[in-house]
Amino acid sequence: MSGIIRASIIRGALGSRGHAITQRASYQSKPAKEKLGAVETSLAVGVLFLSIIAPSAWIMSHLEDYKSKK
Repeated sequence: MSGIIRASIIRGALGSRGHAITQRASYQSKPAKEKLGAVETSLAVGVLFLSIIAPSAWIMSHLEDYKSKK
């Protein structure tokens, strides 16, 4: 019985709000104005690689220090 009452309350609450506005995000991009060269691409990939690998390597190399209780 409580399920029937709950369903009618939910339907009533949703009906009293009216129609909700649905927001949609749109994303449009254009081609690049200048093509990136090999140097810029390799530099960007290198920086991205180091920013992910360097902290992981630091943690892995100091894992024993983190395990020890002082």
